[in-house]
Amino acid sequence: MTVSRLQDTLDLMCATAAPDAAAGATVDAWSRRTGLVLPAAVREFYTTQVSLELSDGGTWTLPFTDLWREFSGDATLWTLDEILTGEPKVCFEADVMRIHHVYFASEGDDPVLHHDTRGEGWSVEAEPFSGWLFDWFASYYNDTGSPVSFWGPDADHDAAEDRQPVLPFGNELWARARDLPVPDAVVEELTRRHGAPGVAGPTRCWGMPDALIQLTADADGSAWWLHGDEPDALRRVLESVWTIGDLARTLRSSTMCTDPTAGKLLQSLRA
Repeated sequence: MTVSRLQDTLDLMCATAAPDAAAGATVDAWSRRTGLVLPAAVREFYTTQVSLELSDGGTWTLPFTDLWREFSGDATLWTLDEILTGEPKVCFEADVMRIHHVYFASEGDDPVLHHDTRGEGWSVEAEPFSGWLFDWFASYYNDTGSPVSFWGPDADHDAAEDRQPVLPFGNELWARARDLPVPDAVVEELTRRHGAPGVAGPTRCWGMPDALIQLTADADGSAWWLHGDEPDALRRVLESVWTIGDLARTLRSSTMCTDPTAGKLLQSLRA
């Protein structure tokens, strides 16, 4: 499988991913010792290095977990060693007062999360781990203190003005989907409409003056990322892919966006 279970988060952050061999070896050794398996989506998160383009042309490379901390607010994240405890449920994240906790059950490739607020008991999220992770990044994407290394209280703000991560989706006019495998005919049709795509591994990108279609696909499935500079541009690209696969059902925005425009566009097209 070449399409990451966390592909929509990578797309939002304009990040490329590479395996962290040392972290992967730690998880493999734990599995051999305990007979347990870390859920695949959680494993990807803890065993992946990500690279982001910087505005000065450089690259910022760090563990995926460290990128989460860059956009974490006051929340805390357990380390890989803490995750590999072998307990049926393990704490993943908590607020600074240690009142609200997020857990995942250690089964399934992309496990559903459980929330525990002290004194209020358990609740279960509708989103799996990958969806929760995406919503987390979406909620902090436009935060004035994120990423912490560039805009937090201890950052060198003068330097950050000249060397900040390239994060082009701040207008929140985007939609993403995990969908069916994509036939060659779909790629050929998108190329006919929009010209030859840029290609990076399994990802193809069709750039337009005011919009973007990005597709990461393999034989098992596809991940779509659509963006528009203005609402009309987003509507145009949504309409152009609407009949492909199951996109009319699977395309979505995020409830964590402060601007509901993308979500309303999807609702209007479904109506």
